[in-house]
Amino acid sequence: MRCKKAAVEVQFNWIFILVAGALILLFFGMVISKQKAATETKISVSFVSSLQSIITGSSVAPKAASIRTLPKTAVEFGCDAFTVGDLRQPIGKNIVFSPNLLNGRKLVTRSWDWNVPFHVTNFLYLTVPEVRYVFVWDGNDGSNSGKLKKLLDDALPPETIKGEPAMNREFKKGSEIGSLEDQNDYKMRFVFLTESVYDAYKGSIPSARFGSLGEDFTALVIKPDSPNQLENGKLDFYIYTGGSFGTAIPSQYIGTASLLGAIYSEEKETYDCIMRKAFERAEVVADVYHKRSTELKSEYRTQISGDYCESTFGRAENAVLPIISLSRELSSSNPSIQFPSDSTLTTLKVRVQDLKTLNTQARASCASIY
Repeated sequence: MRCKKAAVEVQFNWIFILVAGALILLFFGMVISKQKAATETKISVSFVSSLQSIITGSSVAPKAASIRTLPKTAVEFGCDAFTVGDLRQPIGKNIVFSPNLLNGRKLVTRSWDWNVPFHVTNFLYLTVPEVRYVFVWDGNDGSNSGKLKKLLDDALPPETIKGEPAMNREFKKGSEIGSLEDQNDYKMRFVFLTESVYDAYKGSIPSARFGSLGEDFTALVIKPDSPNQLENGKLDFYIYTGGSFGTAIPSQYIGTASLLGAIYSEEKETYDCIMRKAFERAEVVADVYHKRSTELKSEYRTQISGDYCESTFGRAENAVLPIISLSRELSSSNPSIQFPSDSTLTTLKVRVQDLKTLNTQARASCASIY
């Protein structure tokens, strides 16, 4: 009996030790897990704050490029906010174009001023060296694609900044793209400089090498309005699905800043949403210039020999008014006509050119309109 009792006591002791040990391990596991979560949250909060400061600061100066070192944290970007882990940070009125996911330690920024034709705001563009951009042209410097190549080569961030790899971009002739090799980038974007280049060389895209990227393998086709209007035109967005790029998803661009935004944006929906925000800002700025024209017209009316300038600013009033109304139609505050509306944008481009011409004439004898 004593042996049996002793055996039972030993078994009970072992069970007690196992249960107590499991509880202790569980306790410390929970402590470590909570500490890890708290640390990750702290890092995310710090990262969000740093990124918001970069966005605000980088948006101030136009045509500036920089590279920043950040913790290797995935950042998801949308039209109105960016997300780090469980933290969502609104972008506010800043106009920021980016791939939908940034995942790297180096953040490459570029800003560019957007004018219609007066300065509205600076657009900001974000990317990382792990996102690859291939610009395809026809190899002829005098062609539309050759002129677009020069325009974009000047406007895009450089390939290196202060000796560090920056924007992962390359210009390739259509005949060269078939030999492109996979570089283990997590996103790949082809940009065809004119529709004729896309039609001629789309069959040369080495889809077998990049198709495994799925929806991270995208393309954009730029279709300028005319050889003299490369900064305005139409766009076709493509996403690689089901073994091909599928059907074109159309949009439009107005100005170099808008074109750069389309290059950075993978999806037409995000690009259009951001452009609607930009036109909401354009409506406000245009209203300021309309008031300025009204005041200057009144001021010139009181001056001797001010008839010409009074007349000029009277015309300026009339020229700015349609830009206000057209911007309102294209803005996010008016969902009845959403960007891009072909007829509205076509009219806007004409009005922008009219105001630009009128401003040149005004500068010869009067104050500038903008």
